[in-house]
Amino acid sequence: MIWTLVTTYHRWAQVCARYRPLMAGLASLLFAAGALFSIRELGVHWNAIRIAPLVVLAIFVAPSSGIYGAAGLLILARSVRIRMPLAQSFRAAIYATVAEMLPLPGGMIVRTGALFRGGATLIMSSSLVLFTGLLWLGISMASAGFALLLSGHHLADPLLLSGIGISVPILAWLWRNASAAIAFWTAIHRLAGLMLMAARLQLAFAVLGATISLNETLPFVFASVLGSAVAIAPAGLGISESLAALLAVTSSHAPGTAFLAVGLDRLLCFFGSSLIALSLQRTTNSGTVPGNGSEKNRPSSAYRASSGRSAKRP
Repeated sequence: MIWTLVTTYHRWAQVCARYRPLMAGLASLLFAAGALFSIRELGVHWNAIRIAPLVVLAIFVAPSSGIYGAAGLLILARSVRIRMPLAQSFRAAIYATVAEMLPLPGGMIVRTGALFRGGATLIMSSSLVLFTGLLWLGISMASAGFALLLSGHHLADPLLLSGIGISVPILAWLWRNASAAIAFWTAIHRLAGLMLMAARLQLAFAVLGATISLNETLPFVFASVLGSAVAIAPAGLGISESLAALLAVTSSHAPGTAFLAVGLDRLLCFFGSSLIALSLQRTTNSGTVPGNGSEKNRPSSAYRASSGRSAKRP
């Protein structure tokens, strides 16, 4: 059953990769057109941009994303009883963010590869990355539904129930195949990610001169996560922003403001992560980074096989 799901996803990813260059061009046009339309409709001028939140967001977004991703990889590594140095997990998380822009599901490949090189089996690595990605989607969906439930919006019930329906079976699978502690910390990690993205979006809205509450950001967090999960466009470029504009009806903000805020947050994240990745690559080439995944730090093939068989209990 698990192998069927994993292979089905990989086949879907291969089909998407075939058309991804075309979709990347269309998504880029969608993003550019949406941004220009939003700027024109809102009458945004350079002198209206708030510099202080822009600087904070630019400094904060990429490192926080990398640390969050590194924490997630450490939890995944723990679930299959392998040791992954913090520096290695941070590097893999940064590379995964940058790899999302490639014409393939780059982020998933990087995370799966990091676990596999650490000693996990391929099927377990792929399953963990795939299911925790779906869990991220389910929890963000349920959180958006809960936020809308507080305001009495008609989209609240379907989002909340669908999110719970996705999240609970995955947490049960983690409980069964890893442990209750892994399932618990994975859920906590994803909830922390929601709060992190909500804080980033609050800063992005502030850059545009808008104020937004934490509850109001959650539907836009879900839009960003859902767009990123779509494999037909690099990192969901243009898709997340369009979904955020559609979900603007759930808040007091204009669709153009939501489009620009989500786009600003994502662009700064990719730009900052790219700079960090270049810095890490230069440092790695100089041989000064500990735990860089060299052969002397890699476990033997026998240990990898035993880790895959003993992945039941971390």
